[in-house]
Amino acid sequence: QQQQQTMRSSSSSSRRRSTSSNLFQLFSSNNNNNSYAQALRRRNVPLPLLDIDNDNDSIIIPLPAAHLPNELTTLQIYGTQLQSAIHKMMIDDAVSKVKPVTMDNLLGPRDAPPIYGHVVSRKQPDKNESESESDSSSLIGAIGCAAEIVMATPSDALKIESITEEFEPLVSSSSDDDNSSMIGSGEAPMTVLAKGSFRFVVKEIKQTFPFPIAIVDELIDDVPIETGPLEYNDFEDKFDDDYDDDIYAKIDSSDLISRTLQAMKTIVDQKLSTKRKARTPLEEAILKDSGIITDSTTNNSMEQEQAEEMAALFQVFVGDLGDIAPTRVERLYAVAMMAAEFAGLGNAIRKEALTMTDGVAPPRLLFEA
Repeated sequence: QQQQQTMRSSSSSSRRRSTSSNLFQLFSSNNNNNSYAQALRRRNVPLPLLDIDNDNDSIIIPLPAAHLPNELTTLQIYGTQLQSAIHKMMIDDAVSKVKPVTMDNLLGPRDAPPIYGHVVSRKQPDKNESESESDSSSLIGAIGCAAEIVMATPSDALKIESITEEFEPLVSSSSDDDNSSMIGSGEAPMTVLAKGSFRFVVKEIKQTFPFPIAIVDELIDDVPIETGPLEYNDFEDKFDDDYDDDIYAKIDSSDLISRTLQAMKTIVDQKLSTKRKARTPLEEAILKDSGIITDSTTNNSMEQEQAEEMAALFQVFVGDLGDIAPTRVERLYAVAMMAAEFAGLGNAIRKEALTMTDGVAPPRLLFEA
């Protein structure tokens, strides 16, 4: 009993420190290895791959969010449209392997959500190999980010059965054809809502046609070489803006985290005080299809709510950072990925950040961006 009381007291004390303390330290001497993360990382995961051109921002590259609690993943949900029949077939295949939620199994065990991998970096194909051999060999070692499929809105000729929040059947169909059950049928683009999951590296290719299916391992960052404590004091540090060209490469990881958090806070403050631009028709359609907004929702009120949500998310993220990422290498990774979403960075920076495995490189890149 005395041990249980001590554990409860320690837990309560830790929570008070994370929520009310203005100054705390996370020492790297005993907390700067990633052996725990290595032990828990995902291995041998079968994953269908979305291998597309990432040079433009028409299909945004997802960023990892599996390390975050669900309430902190709202920024890592992405909407995109797929035009290719192969890509729609891949989504259809991933969704079809998951048992749909019905009234019969509502309270039972759930399948893992459908998931696919968005490739961001791969080798150049070997011109001396056949097309299938080239596709397979060039994908070995490829890096990307897995994404959970939250919703796939089909074209006019399809039919999806699900349930609404009121547990009523939800059917999206304009055809009674038996073939309409295929999500990827029809010529219209498919709108997919997906949430970032984990970063991966391809170790084996199981299938190349009609779309690649790989066996992947989770890719985690290397440990920073630096030593010393990580400190930040409610973002009150003052920094000199007269940086030289190499200042980012010289920033210690401890200082880098506090500076990045300060930049994130600045972004939040700007969003709270800046008038928002109108949403694009695609953004409107995705938000309406997902039930987030209705026709009566005004742009200004919606944007204000999003800014307030980001501010609340930031406060929770900072308060829980020690629990979310107990080691320094995990904190660097978590702060970097969240900072990219706060800044709304494009695919070029996202791609570069995902391919970096030096623990301090991604936050330095994102802080500079």
